[in-house]
Amino acid sequence: MSNVKTSWRGSFPAIMTPFTRDFDIDEKLFLENVEMTVSEGNHGIIVGGHNGEAPMMTFEERCRIVELAVKQVRGRIPLLTGTGGIDTRQVVKLTQAVKELGANGVMIEPPYYMTPQTSDVLVHYQTISDTVDIPIMAYNNPRRVGVDLTPEIMEKVAAIKNVVAMKDSSFNFTQCLETISRVGDKIAVFIGPSFNFGLPGVVMGVAGYVDGIPQIMGNGAVQPFEASAKGELKLAQEIQWQAYRLGKVLFQAEGTFPATVKDAMNLMGRPGGFPRPPLRSMTGAALERFKAGLASCGLLSRAAA
Repeated sequence: MSNVKTSWRGSFPAIMTPFTRDFDIDEKLFLENVEMTVSEGNHGIIVGGHNGEAPMMTFEERCRIVELAVKQVRGRIPLLTGTGGIDTRQVVKLTQAVKELGANGVMIEPPYYMTPQTSDVLVHYQTISDTVDIPIMAYNNPRRVGVDLTPEIMEKVAAIKNVVAMKDSSFNFTQCLETISRVGDKIAVFIGPSFNFGLPGVVMGVAGYVDGIPQIMGNGAVQPFEASAKGELKLAQEIQWQAYRLGKVLFQAEGTFPATVKDAMNLMGRPGGFPRPPLRSMTGAALERFKAGLASCGLLSRAAA
């Protein structure tokens, strides 16, 4: 019998943190982005993750965006924030801070760069759970972190009290299925990116997906989850194919993800803002080729001329 620790489900966009030309947080655009994400029907929201350029932000800035988001969301949907980092003590400190600010949960990847052993990873999550009583989404992104939360490891991570969910960005669908088979009755397994695995994941039992593209596609990114739940597979497939084409455009562009998401948002009149160095906005011929790619996905009808 299923005994999943959380009711989190659906589309949980990992939202961008808009910056100004001088690389300060653009609080006005950030609040617009949060409101847009809520109003377009997403089931949850994640701020301060990798898409939000958290590694380029100070401790104070990471707290500030949570403070802003909590006030804007007003409890309408679950609000998670990324608190991952290399130093367990600093992760605990930030996790405690965002809990006090009103976050409903945190998303935490294994410590990156240091390539810790499995036992180190388990102690990392256990220490956070023992110190701060807040729901945790474990984040598996081995290409960027250097550590793979395999199904075998997730069986142990899922047994930790406050770990209630995971996001699998392994790009290995077979591995995600094995994770669901081992821990899907204990924690909510989310998948990413949704432009590759959204609908297939939902059909095979994921609780939802975490990605940045709902900020480009709007309600269209929510529909594959809701349509498949209603048995409207034809509609879900059509939107999934559009998302797939968009994903190719984003990752084959001459910019760096997630700055490319901001470029797309800006072209469509959405609150993307500027990225922080070393990420840069596209310009010139590269931007024109990117616009043509978005047009091929049918997404520029809302874009500025």
